Amino acid sequence: MSQESQRIVSYSKNKTWYNYNGLQHRIDGPAVEWNNGAKEWWFNGKYLGPNAFGFWALWERLTDEQRSDWKLLQHAPWVKS
Repeated sequence: MSQESQRIVSYSKNKTWYNYNGLQHRIDGPAVEWNNGAKEWWFNGKYLGPNAFGFWALWERLTDEQRSDWKLLQHAPWVKS
């Protein structure tokens, strides 16, 4: 079973967040997206940081194959929303 199929996406009034095996986790984008545009990056339950800082912290943990995922790259700091 892939991570994509095991992922739980939750929504509230102020944010959207992603869990995998009960932990905040996402490798194709930020694990928490706030309605005000702020993003939090998490990997296996470990907080990596906000916005661009978190993106680069996650980038360092990924394989070359994971880094080439277009879903992740659309969240890169150099891409305008």
